[in-house]
Amino acid sequence: MLLFAALLFAMLTGEIVLRVMTPPSIIDAGIIKAGMFTDDEHYGWKHIKDFKGVQSNPEFTIDIRINSDGYRCKWLLDELKKEKEALKILGIGDSFTFGFGVQEEQCYLSLLEKYLNEKKDRRYIVYNAAVSGFSFKEYCKFLESFRENLVHFDFITIGVTINDHTDARLPHPKYKTYGGYLIYYKSNKDKKHKYDTNAVKLWAYKHSYLWRLAAKVKKILLSTNSTNRDESFHLAREAWDKAISYLDRISEIAREFEIPVMLIRIPHRKDIHKGNPKDEHIDEFLFADLGERLRQYAKQNGMVYVDTSTALIEFAKEGPVYYMKYDAHWNISGHEAAIKAISERADFFDKR
Repeated sequence: MLLFAALLFAMLTGEIVLRVMTPPSIIDAGIIKAGMFTDDEHYGWKHIKDFKGVQSNPEFTIDIRINSDGYRCKWLLDELKKEKEALKILGIGDSFTFGFGVQEEQCYLSLLEKYLNEKKDRRYIVYNAAVSGFSFKEYCKFLESFRENLVHFDFITIGVTINDHTDARLPHPKYKTYGGYLIYYKSNKDKKHKYDTNAVKLWAYKHSYLWRLAAKVKKILLSTNSTNRDESFHLAREAWDKAISYLDRISEIAREFEIPVMLIRIPHRKDIHKGNPKDEHIDEFLFADLGERLRQYAKQNGMVYVDTSTALIEFAKEGPVYYMKYDAHWNISGHEAAIKAISERADFFDKR
């Protein structure tokens, strides 16, 4: 009994100390105060329709509103279909394109709609169908299931991030949901796969700084048991080959509906701000020339390729930081810089 009391006292003391000190790096980036995801048989996870909530951490507090279609977008499909004179852009991507950490109107797709309507003679509508955690595999599945609606769109943009091709090789959904939250799919030493959480762990994750610190330390310790170099290159090639198969299918669907596609490369912060330490979320098996591979693929398949890293690096020389301090996502400045890069290929959005 005394041992239990001593342990409880130590835990409470640790929790109080952490809360008083409040080190931002310990607090998970972007705690959502109400779960916004639900399981889906097709993708593994999706947004809860008509969700309204708040996402916050020491760097930001934003509102999140998911529409009745299931996306963070001011437009609904039924409304969009009635806009006969407007040119319509379908934007797909992951948490960057979703606008993690920024308000909906600050996301680069919202800024793109604003830019085109200010600079072009035609009216434009951008439909943001991004979902956090999606990769090439889910983009392909989305377009397959969205086929009947593609006749209403004139352009497609795909925001490509560093993990899109590595996640594409997974034979199972990367996440499932628990209590509205995304839960990683992981393997133990016996190669038995599981989604590891329960009600107690979820409560602790949402309410305890001490639990988050322990989880962070555990992740760092596990990451030291890294894949060897040869296996990493094998996994990298396997991931890219799988990603290509999904990109090929995406290309086929776009050609079927005669919709031009723009690939938008979203670089990791380490590629822009060289002084930052390597982010722990980066997969160890990555192609260093991912950008060039995407460029060549786009050229060979009639797509337009925009690499936002060039603009971000150039603007970074002037001083601004375009990524959040304790997270790998763009802040408001990052989205604004990205739209400057995309605007250089604004001719892509001219009437076909």
